[in-house]
Amino acid sequence: MSNGLLVKKYPERSFYIQPAAGDAGGALGAALALNAMHFDNTVSRKAMTTAFLGPSFSNQAVRRSIERSEYNYCQLEDDELIDLLVQKLEEKHVIGLFRGRMEFGPRALGNRSILADPREASMQDFVNQKIKFRESFRPFAPILLQEEAEEYFETICDSPYMLQVDWLKENYRIPPTTDSYAGLTDRLQDERSPFSAVSHIDYSSRLQTINKESDPFVQQLLMAWKQKTGIGMLINTSFNRKDEPIVCSPSDAIQCFKYTEMDVLVLNSMVIEKKNV
Repeated sequence: MSNGLLVKKYPERSFYIQPAAGDAGGALGAALALNAMHFDNTVSRKAMTTAFLGPSFSNQAVRRSIERSEYNYCQLEDDELIDLLVQKLEEKHVIGLFRGRMEFGPRALGNRSILADPREASMQDFVNQKIKFRESFRPFAPILLQEEAEEYFETICDSPYMLQVDWLKENYRIPPTTDSYAGLTDRLQDERSPFSAVSHIDYSSRLQTINKESDPFVQQLLMAWKQKTGIGMLINTSFNRKDEPIVCSPSDAIQCFKYTEMDVLVLNSMVIEKKNV
């Protein structure tokens, strides 16, 4: 939240926050600071253009992992895959998305993500309870088209690494129907916005913005979802259960899928559905 407050307080300044800007990023920050202070080398905002720096897995490796499981799969072209995912999301199915290189840092940014429809507050509770196995009040971030951020939120237009909080514009806020003295669990049932599952009770959200350059596949998915629903935004949470690391390999993803109530698993271009066992 501090990052978002800084951007809001100093709109004339340009902030760059790299995607592992926590304890794990301390060594990188120290190296960059030393480089700047002692060698007079500064790092530009565009010095890092992607967080997709981790391992990836070939279709052959994915097939081997699926064949060792009890699941059947189908393989689709990207356009077919996007059409299927939009259909499943509209049916309130929850999707595990595993594609390309793993993200660097603590946030899943579309390559090791769990995606769901953000339009109803009840989806927040379902994903927390049945998939993440954690407290129902825990918030989710929206993954959204960059132009949607400009439409719905007050300050931030570019947040590629899900590290900045912004607040919903007043005209999209739905006043609460629950008494302000009610407990948090009751207040979370209120519809707070057109996408309540990613709007917190103070109307804040931690955004991840997407454009064609940052992630062409997810950008196309969000465009297709917007065409279907009018909102180019989805729930994005890390592909893991509580107290587990984000999945890295295809076998990790299959195990997580198996022991949760996720409905659909995408592994590169291959799709598994729970009904196709």
